[in-house]
Amino acid sequence: MKKNPISTRRIFPSSQVPPSSVISYGVFLLVFIILISFMLFRTSSQQENLINMNSRLIDLEQQVQQSVQSSEVTVETLSDDLKEVNREIRKLWDLSNKRNKQRIATLEDQLNSIDSSIKEIFSDIKTRVAKIDTSSLSSPDYELRIKDLEEAVNSMDSFRRQTNQSILKLKDELSKSISNQENSESNSLPIEN
Repeated sequence: MKKNPISTRRIFPSSQVPPSSVISYGVFLLVFIILISFMLFRTSSQQENLINMNSRLIDLEQQVQQSVQSSEVTVETLSDDLKEVNREIRKLWDLSNKRNKQRIATLEDQLNSIDSSIKEIFSDIKTRVAKIDTSSLSSPDYELRIKDLEEAVNSMDSFRRQTNQSILKLKDELSKSISNQENSESNSLPIEN
């Protein structure tokens, strides 16, 4: 008789593992490997995100540095331009001041000449009035003298009006010139750099 190979086989109690336990260990091992793989995948994707964020930060730092340098260059350029503008303002102020001084001197000379003309005319009138002697005048001489005096008075009045208008015009021009000079002096005070 032949023995049944299965029945002759001896089974030790320590090597007996029920088949469901092996499957449980296999599933557990498979879940563990999948979990480790998922964690490694997540960690690697987070590292890639960190690398991308780091490169973005580096790019931003470079852009900020470039804008700072550009701003410094712009500020230096504006400062130089401001200094140049201040120099030009001073030059223009000096030129205006010299021109106004000449105009003021010319207006003062004209005013003095008009004033001396007025004094001469008044002295001429006084001498003519002094020459008239009421007792020595006859009526025809008197009428001629009155006509001459009326003409002289009329011409004096018209000359006086013209002179007064000229004086007023000169005074207005002089006051405008002085106020313009004062305005330009107050507006163009030196700017400290």
